[in-house]
Amino acid sequence: MDNLKKIPIQKSRIIPYLLLALFTLIAYWPISLNIFTLKNDAIVYFLPYRYNISYAIQQGEFPFWSPYLYMGFPLHADMQSGVWNPVVLLISLFTTYNMTVLQAETLLYIFIAGAGMFKLIGEFVPDKKTRLIFAIAYMSCGFMTDSGQFIVWVASAAFLPFVFLYYYRLLQNNKHIDVLKCGISLFFLFTAGYPSYFIFCGYILLAALLCRIISIYRSNAQPAKVIGGLLGRNILLLALFVLLSAPALASYFEFLPHFSRGTAISLADAQINPFCINCTISYLVPFSVSRDLFIFDTDLPMRNAYIGIFTLIFLILGFTRKLLPSQKFLLAIVIFSFLFSLGDVTPIRKWSYQILPGMNFFRHPGNMRLFTSIGLIILAAISFQHLSDNFTGGMKKRLRLITVAMLVVFGVAVLISFKDGITITWPNNSDSDLRSTLKLLVDDLSFYTLLFWQGVIQLAFLLLFLPAIKNFNKKRILWLIILNALIFMQPSLFSTFVGKSSPSNINSFIAQHSKGDPVSNLPFTIGENTTMDKNTDPLICGYPSWFNSRIAEPVDLFSPCYLNQQMDFLADSVLRNEVLRYPPVILLDPKNEGQEKTFELKTKKFTTSQFSFVVGSGTGGLLGLFQNHYLHWKAYVDDREVPVLLWKKAFMSIGIPEGEHRVDFKYRPGNLIRFIWISVAIWILVLSYLAYYSFSKQNGKYGRV
Repeated sequence: MDNLKKIPIQKSRIIPYLLLALFTLIAYWPISLNIFTLKNDAIVYFLPYRYNISYAIQQGEFPFWSPYLYMGFPLHADMQSGVWNPVVLLISLFTTYNMTVLQAETLLYIFIAGAGMFKLIGEFVPDKKTRLIFAIAYMSCGFMTDSGQFIVWVASAAFLPFVFLYYYRLLQNNKHIDVLKCGISLFFLFTAGYPSYFIFCGYILLAALLCRIISIYRSNAQPAKVIGGLLGRNILLLALFVLLSAPALASYFEFLPHFSRGTAISLADAQINPFCINCTISYLVPFSVSRDLFIFDTDLPMRNAYIGIFTLIFLILGFTRKLLPSQKFLLAIVIFSFLFSLGDVTPIRKWSYQILPGMNFFRHPGNMRLFTSIGLIILAAISFQHLSDNFTGGMKKRLRLITVAMLVVFGVAVLISFKDGITITWPNNSDSDLRSTLKLLVDDLSFYTLLFWQGVIQLAFLLLFLPAIKNFNKKRILWLIILNALIFMQPSLFSTFVGKSSPSNINSFIAQHSKGDPVSNLPFTIGENTTMDKNTDPLICGYPSWFNSRIAEPVDLFSPCYLNQQMDFLADSVLRNEVLRYPPVILLDPKNEGQEKTFELKTKKFTTSQFSFVVGSGTGGLLGLFQNHYLHWKAYVDDREVPVLLWKKAFMSIGIPEGEHRVDFKYRPGNLIRFIWISVAIWILVLSYLAYYSFSKQNGKYGRV
C-alpha cells in the first residue's frame, strides 16, 4: 500500500518537466522539426569543432587534437570547443555530430534551463503552476532567442539556475549534499558554458557569501562557529570544483600563453557590444530591436531583453510592497548586472575592469543581461505568488492601474507607427521555397511595421488580462503568460536564432565530405585542399576541410582561439604562398629549406593524435609536418625520441638520417592524463554518494532533491 501511495507523488514531480520539454519542442519548432538550421557561429565554429571531437571519439581516441582545423589545433585547450563537456562526450560516444545533432543539443540546454529555473523559483514560490509559468518565461526570454548561434551561451543559461539554487541552499543549510550538487553545477557551467558567465557568476556567489556572513554575525549568538562551518563548506565546494574540473583547468591555463586571446584586453575592447540603452524598449516590443538602426548601436545578439509583458507587470507590482532581504539581494544583482551590461554608458563596467580580477578578460558586456533576466523573473514569480495568496482590493487596484498604464504606452506606440507600419509586403521570390520565403518576410519588416503589430498584439493581451484581474482568474492569467511568451519569441527566432539553410543540406554536405580517408589524402598539396575551401560559402555549410580529412590553409578565421605562431605564419604572405605548393608531409634540404628532396613515404597510421610513417631517403634531410607546433607533441625515429623543432614559424619538423626509418609523431599530454584519472576517481565517488543519498535516504521520503 505504501508503494501505491508514492506513485502519484512521483508522477506529480515528473509532469512539470514533461510540460517544459513539450514547450521546448513547440516554442522552438523551427529546429525541433528540423526545418531551419542554427546560423553563423553555429555553422562555422561549434559544428566543425564538435564534429572533430565526435570523429576522434568514434575512431577510438580522446579528442586532444584535430589535424584538420586550422592546420592542427589542440581541441582540449579551447574553452568553447566542448571537449570537457560531458554532454558532448556522451553524444559523441553514440554518433558523429551533424547539424541535427547540434540542434538537439541546443534544445536540451533550453529544456535544462527551464528545469533549473523551475527548481530555483521553488526556493521562493511553493505553487508548481506559478513556477512552471515563470520557468517558461525564462526559456523564451529575449536572451535565449538571441543566443541560438552560440550554444555555449545557451548552456550557460541552462546551468546558472542550478548553481544559484544549490549555492542558496548551501548558504542556508549545513548539508554536504548541497555542496556536491553545487560543485557539479559549477563544473557544468565551466565546461559547457561561456567563460564570462562563470566569472560574473563567481562574483555573485562571493557577494551572497559576504551578505550571509554579515547576516549570521548580526543575528546569531555564536557567529564564529556558524561562519566557520559556512566557510568550511565553501572551501569544500571550491576543492570539489577544482578536482572535477582538473583536466579542463590544466588544459586552459597551459594554453593561455600560446593563443591570441590569452592575455587581458583593453578597456575599449571590454566594452564592445553592450546592451545599449535604447534596446530597453525590447522589454515591451522585443522584435523591434532586430532592425539595423543607428539607435541600436550594438551587435544583434545583444539587443533583446524581453521577459514577457505580464512578467513585467507582476514585477512592477512587487515593488509596491516591502521587499524581503533575499529580494533586496536579487534586486541589487539585477541593478548591477543591468548597469554592467550597458557598457560605457555607466562607469560600472569600467570599475569592474579596473578592480575585479578576471573582468579584464572578456568582451560583450551585453551578455550580462542574462543575470538581469534571471533576477527579474524570480522577483516577478514571488510577486505573482504573493498576489495569488493575498488578493485584496488594494492589490487589485494597483494591478489594474499598472495594466492601464501599459495600455496607454502601447496605444501611443500604435498611433506613432500607424502610418508607416500598417502594411506588410509579401516577398516576390516565386523560385524560393516556403522556408526561404518566411525568412525573407520576417527580415524585410521595417521598424515601424514591427512596432505597430507588436503594439496591437500587446494591446489585445492586456485587454484580455483586465477581466481576469476582477476575480483573479489564475488559470486565464497563466495561459495568457504562456501564449504571450510563445507568440513574441517567434519573430526573434527568425532574426537571431535560425538561418535560411536546411539541416538536410548541411547534413548532406558533411556526409559527402566526411568520407575522406586521411591516408589517401596526404599526397594532395595544401594548395589543392585550400582551393576546395575557397569555392565554398562557409556560412551555408562550412568548409570541406573541416570534415573531409584534408589539411588546408585557413581561408578565414572563425575560431575565437588561434595559436600565436599560426597568426605569425598567416601574416607572412610569402611563406603562405610557399606552403601552398607542399603536401602535408615533406622532406627538405636542411641547408636550403626551399629545396625539396626525393623520398619515399609509407603511411602506417594517421589518426587525430598520432602520425606514423616509414620514410626512405638516400641522403636524409628535414622532415616537415604541416601541423601546428604545440606542447605535448613528441617525435620518434626508430623508437628513439628526437627533438620536435618549430618550423616555418608555426609547424613541426625533425631531422631524418639517410636510409629507411620508422617515424612517429605522437600527441601525449602525460600530466593531463593524470588529471583525467583524478577527475574520474572524484566523479565516481561523488556519483556513488549521490546514488546512496537518493536511494537509501530518499531525501526525506520523496522530499525535495
